[in-house]
Amino acid sequence: MYCNHCGKENPDGSKMCSSCGLEIGKTEKINNTQSKTDKKKLITFGGIGFGVLAVIILVIVISSSATSKVSLKKYVAEELEYSGLNGYGFVENADSLINWAALQSDISDGKDDGYVDGHYAPIAGYITYEITSENNGTLSNGDKVVFTVRIAQDKLEESPAYTKGISGGEEQEFEFTVSGLEEGVTIDVFDAVEGVVIDSTLNNNVTIKVKDNYVRDYGKDGINVKTENGKIRVYGDNFRSFEISVHSRSDNYDKTKGTHKLVTSVEADGYKNYGILLAKTEADVNITYISYVEANTINSADLAKITQKAKDDIKNRFPDQNCTLEKTILYVYDGTRYYNSVVYFFRGTDSYYAVWCDNVKQYSNNSIVDIDKLKIDSNAWYMAYSSLAEAEQDMLKPVKQFTLSAF
Repeated sequence: MYCNHCGKENPDGSKMCSSCGLEIGKTEKINNTQSKTDKKKLITFGGIGFGVLAVIILVIVISSSATSKVSLKKYVAEELEYSGLNGYGFVENADSLINWAALQSDISDGKDDGYVDGHYAPIAGYITYEITSENNGTLSNGDKVVFTVRIAQDKLEESPAYTKGISGGEEQEFEFTVSGLEEGVTIDVFDAVEGVVIDSTLNNNVTIKVKDNYVRDYGKDGINVKTENGKIRVYGDNFRSFEISVHSRSDNYDKTKGTHKLVTSVEADGYKNYGILLAKTEADVNITYISYVEANTINSADLAKITQKAKDDIKNRFPDQNCTLEKTILYVYDGTRYYNSVVYFFRGTDSYYAVWCDNVKQYSNNSIVDIDKLKIDSNAWYMAYSSLAEAEQDMLKPVKQFTLSAF
């Protein structure tokens, strides 16, 4: 007899099916051939049904245990907000670029409020981000801004509440284009700079020279740039004036290059709020190089001026001796105590005298520095020498000396 529930063949007279355990009902007599055919069909269909059921169960099990993903892109703002001026803009409200609450809810199917194993561990703790842009971090309209998100995937997998994870890998980038920043007035403070003087006789002291009486009007809100007392100041109708200074980028310079790099420094960043932009914050400016006279390099015109100073001075000192110039020498000392000097030897009526000009400096074009301010030192006049050789021997011993053409 066959079970009318599952079709299993049981011994005649059985009340309970040995296969499904249910009570066997009354069965009708059937043709053996048909019975065998129906049995095969029943077994076949039963096998197929069980297989489908097993597949369905397997799919359910796999689906429930698989790591589903959520796309981070839908939680990142489609547009960024910017503040500031074109050239000095910045991203506004960077912390709210990601909708953390929505991300938290979707990852946990709305069941997680950020607590994992009894302690607070929101999804934001597993994600870091940074914003990078062109032009060294400043922003201008049209610049590209990259918002990079880094996901600590290994930590997410360790936390049961966040095993679903986020699609797209451990690092994702989102690119935005800057727009809407107000245009400002661009000023060039280096236009007011004349150049740099580097004095090797004063430990390479750098002096920045600005143009005298420089004024430039930029035609908006009364904004103009002026040089006053060697300083650069910015004026405007809507703000109090402030100073923009330039200074040497470093103590290093290349005498042969002929330029030196200067950078700007401002009292405060407030100029960005005044609608002012700096055309550049550093620039190479021309060098005027100063050194001691080290050789017979004094140009004839400047030497003639110094020589005339010496002649006038000794004439005032000894008006009745009709002193004549015998010899002109450039003494080059070691630079530790004495300075390079141009020394003049004059012959008087019955004595020789030494007159000199100390601390003679020259520019790289061999012209004398502050030639009109040079003074003749005649404190050796109280010493009279019987000969030129005696006068020369009494001088301080130089490292080098050069005979100069007399004028």
